[in-house]
Amino acid sequence: MANKIQFRRGLRKLLPTLSFAEPAYTSDTNEFFIGTGKGNVNMNGSLWYTGTALSGTSENINYTYADCPLVKVGDVYLNTDYGYIYQSTTAGSGEDVKWQYKGTIRGPQGIQGVKGDTGEQGPQGLKGDTGAKGDKGDKGEKGETGMSHNNRFDCAQWQSCHVCPLCSHSIFYEKPHIVLLFLLLLWIYVFVPPVVPHLLQPAKKAAVFHGRRLLHMLHLLLLLL
Repeated sequence: MANKIQFRRGLRKLLPTLSFAEPAYTSDTNEFFIGTGKGNVNMNGSLWYTGTALSGTSENINYTYADCPLVKVGDVYLNTDYGYIYQSTTAGSGEDVKWQYKGTIRGPQGIQGVKGDTGEQGPQGLKGDTGAKGDKGDKGEKGETGMSHNNRFDCAQWQSCHVCPLCSHSIFYEKPHIVLLFLLLLWIYVFVPPVVPHLLQPAKKAAVFHGRRLLHMLHLLLLLL
């Protein structure tokens, strides 16, 4: 059977001062020490761990986190968001490990850099939802009264020119029966002259008579309108 060599071993708190070149292993913290005759040297060195699980800057608080791996005393944890440094004061894993804040590796904020060039315009975004309906505005001031007018040619100006100044409609367009009546009276005046006045009166008086007939016809037309 081959020979087996074993080092001195035990709990770290029970580790004695080792003799010169004497090795020892701490079973609770997984550390390896070598004696110098004047003290013990930890041969493992410190391991660095990184993440964001530890956060805080109080030097009077022992920080812990549940997912802590197996570490030894003196291991270091770096918070990568803020540059905070923590060092373990106990060995173990999980929340049994106590960490103390030691400082930060982040320096003071530097000066603002030069403004960069404007980038290219991005693609147009999707159309947004229709906004809410706005409040009803105030009632406006009342306007001035306009001129009276309707579809039945309700205008006073027709008497002067027989044409509505607003819609340009002729009286004959609005009242076609007046046109027919006017044409009938004109036909009677031209083709049915009075026989008796021609026989009994001179030509001059006949002209005056015809003028009066025309005036009577126009007066009758105006009454029909």
